[in-house]
Amino acid sequence: MNDSSRAAQALLIVLAVLAALACAGCSKLFPPRREVRQRRHRERTASRSRGPRLAIIIDDMGNDSSQARAVLELPFPLTASVMPHREYSSQTADEVWRRGDQVMLHLPMQPIDDGAQSEKIELRVGMSADQMRSVLAGMLATVPHAVGVNNHEGSRATADPRLMGELMPLLRFTKSLSRRHRHARSGAGAARACRPRRGT
Repeated sequence: MNDSSRAAQALLIVLAVLAALACAGCSKLFPPRREVRQRRHRERTASRSRGPRLAIIIDDMGNDSSQARAVLELPFPLTASVMPHREYSSQTADEVWRRGDQVMLHLPMQPIDDGAQSEKIELRVGMSADQMRSVLAGMLATVPHAVGVNNHEGSRATADPRLMGELMPLLRFTKSLSRRHRHARSGAGAARACRPRRGT
């Protein structure tokens, strides 16, 4: 066998090896239709099993220890929004956090109805930024582990552009959660509209 024949034979062997490797790769890149169908069936089944998801927020906690125990016995995840400066505020927040659930501050704010029962400590229209910062810090001190806030009452306060404009920066340090509400939407929108632009 001359040199050219040996070279041709070696080339054929190399091509055969490359073809075998290519086929092995193709089986991964282009699996059989049966495997594709099975994978898609598993994906559809998993998607259906996840289904709709519901977020549950329970307000006004911190007043009653038996209420907190009843909530903590529920067999699903939830978020507890705890009133500040109540007898069981800190205890409730600690227990909810130890269970692995989220804690929110149920932030007392001035209502629009003068006849509505107001909290002794709440955010009110006319407060300065320093006053709001002090009140908010005091509330958070009694509700540890809070990752966000939702308002308690507050239809008057959340509709005030100045108050909302001062409050929002104070909440940036936490993962603020918000629930859509008519007064809150209009108040926050007005606060953004009234905020002065840079250079003006």
